[in-house]
Amino acid sequence: MEILSLIYVILLGMLLGSFTGLAVVRIPLGESLWAPRSHCRHCKHTLSWYENIPLISYLALGARCRHCKSSIGFRYWIIEGSMTLLTVGAYLTLSPWTRFILWELAFILPMVLLVFLDWKKKILPDAITLPGIALGFLTHWAEGRYFSGTPWPLGSGSLILESLWGAVAGGVTLYLVAAIYQWSRGHMGMGGGDIKLGAMIGAFFGWKAVFFIFFIASVTGTVYGLIMILMKRHSRSTQLPFGSFLGAAAILYLFYGAPLLQAYLGILKMYR
Repeated sequence: MEILSLIYVILLGMLLGSFTGLAVVRIPLGESLWAPRSHCRHCKHTLSWYENIPLISYLALGARCRHCKSSIGFRYWIIEGSMTLLTVGAYLTLSPWTRFILWELAFILPMVLLVFLDWKKKILPDAITLPGIALGFLTHWAEGRYFSGTPWPLGSGSLILESLWGAVAGGVTLYLVAAIYQWSRGHMGMGGGDIKLGAMIGAFFGWKAVFFIFFIASVTGTVYGLIMILMKRHSRSTQLPFGSFLGAAAILYLFYGAPLLQAYLGILKMYR
């Protein structure tokens, strides 16, 4: 049964990955996510079922459309693969099934979508981040009430208040950072989408975690930017998709938040 369940989870991850890849292309173009069916972006050929199997069809077709031989972007395979791996990881670490499904659909799916949308087009749509804040309240409440593993879970009021303070801390902090940057540099360095994403992350994890997530995102974003500058791929004025680093840091915190935070606090104690 365990092997069969894992197979189902892998298939779920592949399906969600296929949906995410489609959404990353269609949302910036203002196209429907439901119609028409998946098709080649070059010759408009509607894909048969065997041309649209997540992960597998890309490899079987040699990364090219079967009809017009146009290349299929590698990003589709990356998105599908990432979503599949994260789904399996969530299944293995977030039990029981109800907890896994809640985090998978309420957090991991929209967060992966936001990461790739910001990376590809530098957009973080309100249609995802604003409902994401509400989902953060719901998930944080359910996590504290039913899945915390403590004999005396926090009351609903306390859990909702934690999410509220988290959303406020996440949104206001990034708003102040954006305002100070614009005042000092004379142009925007962070968009409203990043601010709403910060509020969304805060709603999921609470105010105590949100600052650590910001720290991880800032460090990884800075390291990436420096590497790109040294490789002469970017200049100092190149705007980075900070939302992608925020989303990736939040996903990392979901899986490894406690040990990462303990390691960070341990490093701080060493330098006191």
